Amino acid sequence: MGGYKPFHPTVRVLCFQKVVFGPGVYLSRCAQLQEIWFSACMGELQIVDNSLSQIIVCGENCFKLSNSSVKFVHSSDSTINCFKLKYFTSQMSSTEKIEANSAFDSFLEAKIDQNEKFTTEKLNQMEEKINAVQKQVQFLVSTLMKMLNQDVVE
Repeated sequence: MGGYKPFHPTVRVLCFQKVVFGPGVYLSRCAQLQEIWFSACMGELQIVDNSLSQIIVCGENCFKLSNSSVKFVHSSDSTINCFKLKYFTSQMSSTEKIEANSAFDSFLEAKIDQNEKFTTEKLNQMEEKINAVQKQVQFLVSTLMKMLNQDVVE
């Protein structure tokens, strides 16, 4: 395992370059530089460590990490937007850390805006469906009341 360094439980990451790949693709990784290809992430990377391998979980996308490669394990989508990410290390200068934080925060803000827009659209669609159902129920109730009233009159 020459040059291999254990991962910190939580790391913030910096996006460099966007790539796209599908299921079962192996991507090379360099342990010494602590660089890794990984999917676009909504927040901090969650890293679950055990003696055999590390499982890296990011939203619905899950990758199995060995010392030599990152293997696609599961995703709800067959094509994932991936970014080359660099771990924050103690070797990074203060300026680099500030720049990295800024870049990462901008990336997160864009992801959050995207999610909020999607959620708002979904809520509006649900509201429309609820209104349509309410109208149908009101119509059925008024029809039933008319029928009952007719029965009482007769």
